[in-house]
Amino acid sequence: MLGQEQLRYVILVLVAYSAGYGLVLINWIDLYAGESIPYYHVWLIFMYFAPFLTVLVFEGRKDWDYVLALGLFTSLMNDLFYGWIGAYFTGKQLEINGQPVDLLTYYVGQLGLQGWTPLFTFHAGGASFGVYSWLMGLAIFGRIVLVYYLVHRWWERP
Repeated sequence: MLGQEQLRYVILVLVAYSAGYGLVLINWIDLYAGESIPYYHVWLIFMYFAPFLTVLVFEGRKDWDYVLALGLFTSLMNDLFYGWIGAYFTGKQLEINGQPVDLLTYYVGQLGLQGWTPLFTFHAGGASFGVYSWLMGLAIFGRIVLVYYLVHRWWERP
């Protein structure tokens, strides 16, 4: 069993890895893979969690909350920094519902401040649906709260 300080070090390393993985690899895939692939978003969700599934292999199902927190944090890195990385590192034109927008307008949409404005289509095969600004904002802020709760609980574990 790890001591408290060792556990906290492991948590910091895993959170840093999750951030880097989401910022670099997931954003790279998302910027260039495109949404036209069937089941694209289902595959992307799997990719958020894939590197952390080894925790379940070695630690068992009792640590499912670690995997959930790290995968959700990876997805936040993708959703919160996709626009910035796309605009400044790759020069990709940002879009809302297929229309070019500037970076500020993009983030206003991402954070839910454009209400019922459709942002993109979530591709899950036959279950594809439009994602509206309010839904994306709710998803982002909900994940922030859940990740904070799970990591804080994990951090304080004896």
